Amino acid sequence: MTAFRLRAVVAALLAGAAIAGCDTDLDVTNPNARSTENFWKSANDALQGTNAVYAGLLPLGTYGRWQVFVNDLRSDLGTARTSPWADLANFGRFQLPSYNWEISIHTWTDHYRGISRANQVIGNVPNIEMDAELRARYVGEAKFIRALLYFNLVNLYGGNIPLLLDPVEEPSLRPPSSTTEAVYAQIEAELAQRIAEGALRPGIASPLDAMRAGAEMFLDSCTEPEVQQITLLDGPSVLGWDRWREIGAEHGLGLIEATLQAAIEAGAVAEQPVRPLAHVLMGALDEAAMLVARAEDPKAARAEVGRTIDTLVAALSVDRDAP
Repeated sequence: MTAFRLRAVVAALLAGAAIAGCDTDLDVTNPNARSTENFWKSANDALQGTNAVYAGLLPLGTYGRWQVFVNDLRSDLGTARTSPWADLANFGRFQLPSYNWEISIHTWTDHYRGISRANQVIGNVPNIEMDAELRARYVGEAKFIRALLYFNLVNLYGGNIPLLLDPVEEPSLRPPSSTTEAVYAQIEAELAQRIAEGALRPGIASPLDAMRAGAEMFLDSCTEPEVQQITLLDGPSVLGWDRWREIGAEHGLGLIEATLQAAIEAGAVAEQPVRPLAHVLMGALDEAAMLVARAEDPKAARAEVGRTIDTLVAALSVDRDAP
């Protein structure tokens, strides 16, 4: 055997031994790598997760660039419908024959990346031992941003979008699509939950105080441009007035009925049929909300109707001297 062949054989044996010896030694888990198993343990993790949700508003496909651009394309001021760039013209005509257009890819992907981050916070932060009020605030903020992102998607793509509400462990290549109605119903449900949590927060002394607090939160939300647009202006237009009212009743009427029933049982409100009274109060709140949303000065209108609603709630009390 020549020296050259001998060296080749020895080299091959050494390489084989090295590879065999590396089968297990290099198959180790990085203890510093973040995962769902070792994250979501502390208040700082909750803060970082919430910051990541807000960071999801910065990429090109959300508010970094394309969100404003694609809405301008489809507005009455847009002129892209006559563009020689076929993808741009089609988007302006509300036609999507190709899903490979760069702008649409960024818009779709970045919105769902933000929704995924919000779902992580919503699904994991409630299990962290930390300040309860701060924990609820983080979850509430994530729900609000998720609702905003779904509002953008349903406006751009209609109901043909997946409605994902939980952290996805094994993402499907083709998650099922939802409907426009289901997306708006989810947004309404999260607004109602947000109001319920605020009305039942620590420090609320009585059912009537909870009713006042819930009404205040509802009216405050009506001054937020996103809530105005989603629930009060676009909702009735997209769903139709009757269905919009039905969805609002599904999520808001039960809360009002439960609060009234608790007030009657506590002796704070005179015994009377709960359901008719709940409908009357809900109708008053709906009209107050529409007045605020359509006012030239929403904050001034909110202050005025707030005083009126407070007087209405106070009139329910068996103690008419209550504020």
